[in-house]
Amino acid sequence: MSIAGLALVLITVALAAGMIVCNKWIRKVTNCYFFWLAIAVFCLTWLIMFRFRYDWAAYGEWIKEGGFTDPSSEIQSRAISKAFLLDVCPFAAFTINALLIVDPTRKAARAFAPAALIGGAFTIIGVMFAEPPAELTWEFIFIGIAPNRCYFIMHFMQVMVALGVMLNTPRNGWKGFLASLLATIFIYSYVGIVMTITGCRWYCSGLAINDWESGEYSFAAQIFGLPPKLAPYIAIPLLFALGAGFIALKDYVFGSGHWDYGNAFSKKWYAWYDYKKHVVQKIL
Repeated sequence: MSIAGLALVLITVALAAGMIVCNKWIRKVTNCYFFWLAIAVFCLTWLIMFRFRYDWAAYGEWIKEGGFTDPSSEIQSRAISKAFLLDVCPFAAFTINALLIVDPTRKAARAFAPAALIGGAFTIIGVMFAEPPAELTWEFIFIGIAPNRCYFIMHFMQVMVALGVMLNTPRNGWKGFLASLLATIFIYSYVGIVMTITGCRWYCSGLAINDWESGEYSFAAQIFGLPPKLAPYIAIPLLFALGAGFIALKDYVFGSGHWDYGNAFSKKWYAWYDYKKHVVQKIL
């Protein structure tokens, strides 16, 4: 176990706990669109400057040199995955900040928040077990070491942003669960489509068997005793269940203090799609 990694985990937990405790006193600020706009622009700009632009440039170099002749290999799959954001965390980090910029209601970002929070939290915990052990340097924390650029800061950003969005954008009951379920299905559908088109077979958010046999999820497969060939079919439904439980717990603790799923068949279930009412009028 890395002591430096443990320190980063404790810092993240402390800041997240502080956000939860102090949130009720700063809601006038955190409910402002321009507050989230500033945060999203900063995070997205940081990630593009120090991570994504390198990944997109690397993909372009592969194309210039003749394309991907063996996309199922680990090296070429890594380049494809990084360019198309096939890992859950880069996809969530990019998407949740982009949505905060274009949607003042934050409801679209709220749908992706559970996946971003769970994925980021698990990865930050994994920093403690990084091989070789993570060194607590400013470069590692804020920029990262190639090829894992922004390894810590990206996951830290998505955890804090996702948590903040969930605390300040209520979507209680079945609507929150349904929206987050659809967002997670969208993520994995996107990954599956790109896998099919490109032939990428590594770094695919656990949809690829290689991820579980000797890739980024092999450690989890060993801990939980998951057969690599069956792991995608077991782990992803469990992720849905974990996300649903997390949403329900959040609604109970920070909501009305009781399980309220009685409006599942309300005639107004479609009301949150009214873009003009919820977005245009708020801006004007």
